[in-house]
Amino acid sequence: MWIPYPRSNQIDYAKKPALLRYVMANLCDLTKIVVEIQDLLFDKARQMSIEDSWTAANQLYTRLQHWYENQPRILDIDNQPIPQALLLRIQYHSTIITLFEIFVGRDYYKEATRPPRSEHAQSIRLQSAREIARYCRIERQCYGLNQIPRQMLQYTCTGLFTLLRDLDNAESLQAFVEFCRFLSAFARRSQHSKVMIRTLELTAQQSGLSLPPEAVSIFDSQESGAWYDRDTQD
Repeated sequence: MWIPYPRSNQIDYAKKPALLRYVMANLCDLTKIVVEIQDLLFDKARQMSIEDSWTAANQLYTRLQHWYENQPRILDIDNQPIPQALLLRIQYHSTIITLFEIFVGRDYYKEATRPPRSEHAQSIRLQSAREIARYCRIERQCYGLNQIPRQMLQYTCTGLFTLLRDLDNAESLQAFVEFCRFLSAFARRSQHSKVMIRTLELTAQQSGLSLPPEAVSIFDSQESGAWYDRDTQD
């Protein structure tokens, strides 16, 4: 059985099945695809044309979608899902962001890629980042910010930097602010997270971008403790 820990928010939660056998089995299946993606990105793509790389990436994307659509129903997201089930979905979307990064994030690929294809790759990445934020919001509203697993820091940063240049989009802005809540909460637990906040600010400044007022407010309040009563709201 599973309940949130540490028990620092004085809320009594009902015990739930941990479903570790199902989570581990599905994580193993996802990891097999991730290994093939790593092989493509860090080895095979170096000797492939952009056309072949795009085809290979989309074949892997199709397999990822098949994995996602065929998760057992016992891992469905219910009214108060266990974090393990949420994390599986977050890892899936984070993998998609990484898979298509080569078509938007490296100059030699971007220049060789027709604009529609590059835009399509970026659209897929942005949608996955928004989905990660949606699952983060569910996690926060169900359990608060004190119970955030450490693994979530990686996905929080991935989402923030993916969405940084799309803040004119209302959905991306909302997702970005959600990630800011998580990064601010992590900053109260580790110096590394404070460094990540500064890195985000510098990246925005160097790109000629301004962080939204909501994000600035969240980061400014990280030392005050004002977040504590609001971390399960909104």
